[in-house]
Formats: sequence, structure tokens, C-alpha cells
Amino acid sequence: VALLTFLLGLPFVSLTGMHMDASLEVACLYPCSAPVWGSQVLGKHIAYDGDYFHLQQVNVPDLNGNKRLCLVVAVKQTRETLGVTSSDGSISYPFRQETGLERIEKEVIQKIKHEIKNDNYDFLEVLQQFVNEEI
Repeated sequence: VALLTFLLGLPFVSLTGMHMDASLEVACLYPCSAPVWGSQVLGKHIAYDGDYFHLQQVNVPDLNGNKRLCLVVAVKQTRETLGVTSSDGSISYPFRQETGLERIEKEVIQKIKHEIKNDNYDFLEVLQQFVNEEI
């Protein structure tokens, strides 16, 4: 469900940045009583040095035309391997395979990523082209 929400929200991501007050909305995704910054939430579960994500609030109409506030978490295509810490403390390495997700060895992902020159959001351009195409 989270992946579907993420993918559906990507065409609405603005690259202009997030308002400071919008960052407090991250608290709704994390079981705590105080506001939490995105870097604290994702940083607890993601093993990666550097800026690798962007948070963006978007209003998306529901089936009745009412606008619903959604939080999009856009994760860059990273040059280095990104590890995810599970609830038991182990680190795994997720790898997107079409619409699925596999957890594979870090070294395998490093070999696949050898041509990536820098962290990027290039995939957003592909999504934008897809959204702009007339069917």
C-alpha cells in the first residue's frame, strides 16, 4: 500500500521544496506524541550517508472531489547502496524488480549501481512524461 501511495503521488511532487510547517506532518507516520523531522524518522531505519529523500505535502482529490492532504516521500536513486534496518536490528538491502521488491546482497546491488554517477531524482522525469501522455 505504501509503495502504491508513493508511486501515485510522485507526479505531484514539486521540486521547489517543503514548507517548514509541512515537515511537522511527518509525525502522523511515526508512533510518537511530539513532532518529528523526516530525517529522524527515516534516519532511524535507513543506513545511508547523505541527502537521499524529499518530503512533499500534496492535496489529492478523493472520489468525491474533496481534497485530501497526503505526504509524498520521494527517495533518490542513490549512487551507493542503501540499507534498511528491520525491527530486529538487522540491515537488509532492498532492490526494486519491476513492481516487486527483493532483498539481495549489498555487493550485488553495488555492481548494478556502478554506472550511476550521483544521487538523483531522474525517474521523476520519466513519470512526468508518462503523466503528460494522452491516452
